[in-house]
Amino acid sequence: MTLRLVIADDHRVVLHGLEALLALEPDLEVCALCTDGVEAAEAVEEHRPDVLVMDATMPHRGGLDTHRQLRERGHRVPTVIMAATLSDETLLDCLRSGVDGIILKESAASVLVDAIRAVGRGEGWIPAALAARILKLAGREQVRAGEGLTPREKDVVLLVAAGKSNKRIAHDLGIAESTVKLHLRSAFAKLGVTNRVQVSLAARERGWI
Repeated sequence: MTLRLVIADDHRVVLHGLEALLALEPDLEVCALCTDGVEAAEAVEEHRPDVLVMDATMPHRGGLDTHRQLRERGHRVPTVIMAATLSDETLLDCLRSGVDGIILKESAASVLVDAIRAVGRGEGWIPAALAARILKLAGREQVRAGEGLTPREKDVVLLVAAGKSNKRIAHDLGIAESTVKLHLRSAFAKLGVTNRVQVSLAARERGWI
């Protein structure tokens, strides 16, 4: 199966370099090149791609804002976000926004290709080093007094308590299954539990369900 792609980056050299790179892959087809998020959103409307690849920061509208706006419009195209550097806040924004894949631009070309194929299959793609950072950062967020869970972590816990699988939770929340697992691992650590039964009991004990 051929995956049809829309790519957005405000640096034309990078943009055309990616086009040339991906043209070497027989199962990948670039159907639009865009220089900002506004163009990317229009290209998604026109071409209905299988995967959207965007730079995190671009003029007029960056990749993360574009991803969120597309979701609000009902477009759930699998999205890979690229970044030259990732601050802690940007990394958390990626997680909160439910992007399917995150890669650093310094990564090998094969990493981008693997990420595109993974999200095209409905899987998530977060490099191990970034996943470790996400877990650490999520653990620091104390957004609910006395609970320590982020709103998204609590959403995942409640759906686990309702008996839903990770795959179903990912579908219901509009996020990648790998992101569900990250939230769940963080929630386990914060609640002091080790399995789904215990996390369900913890939710009941706290009166969440």
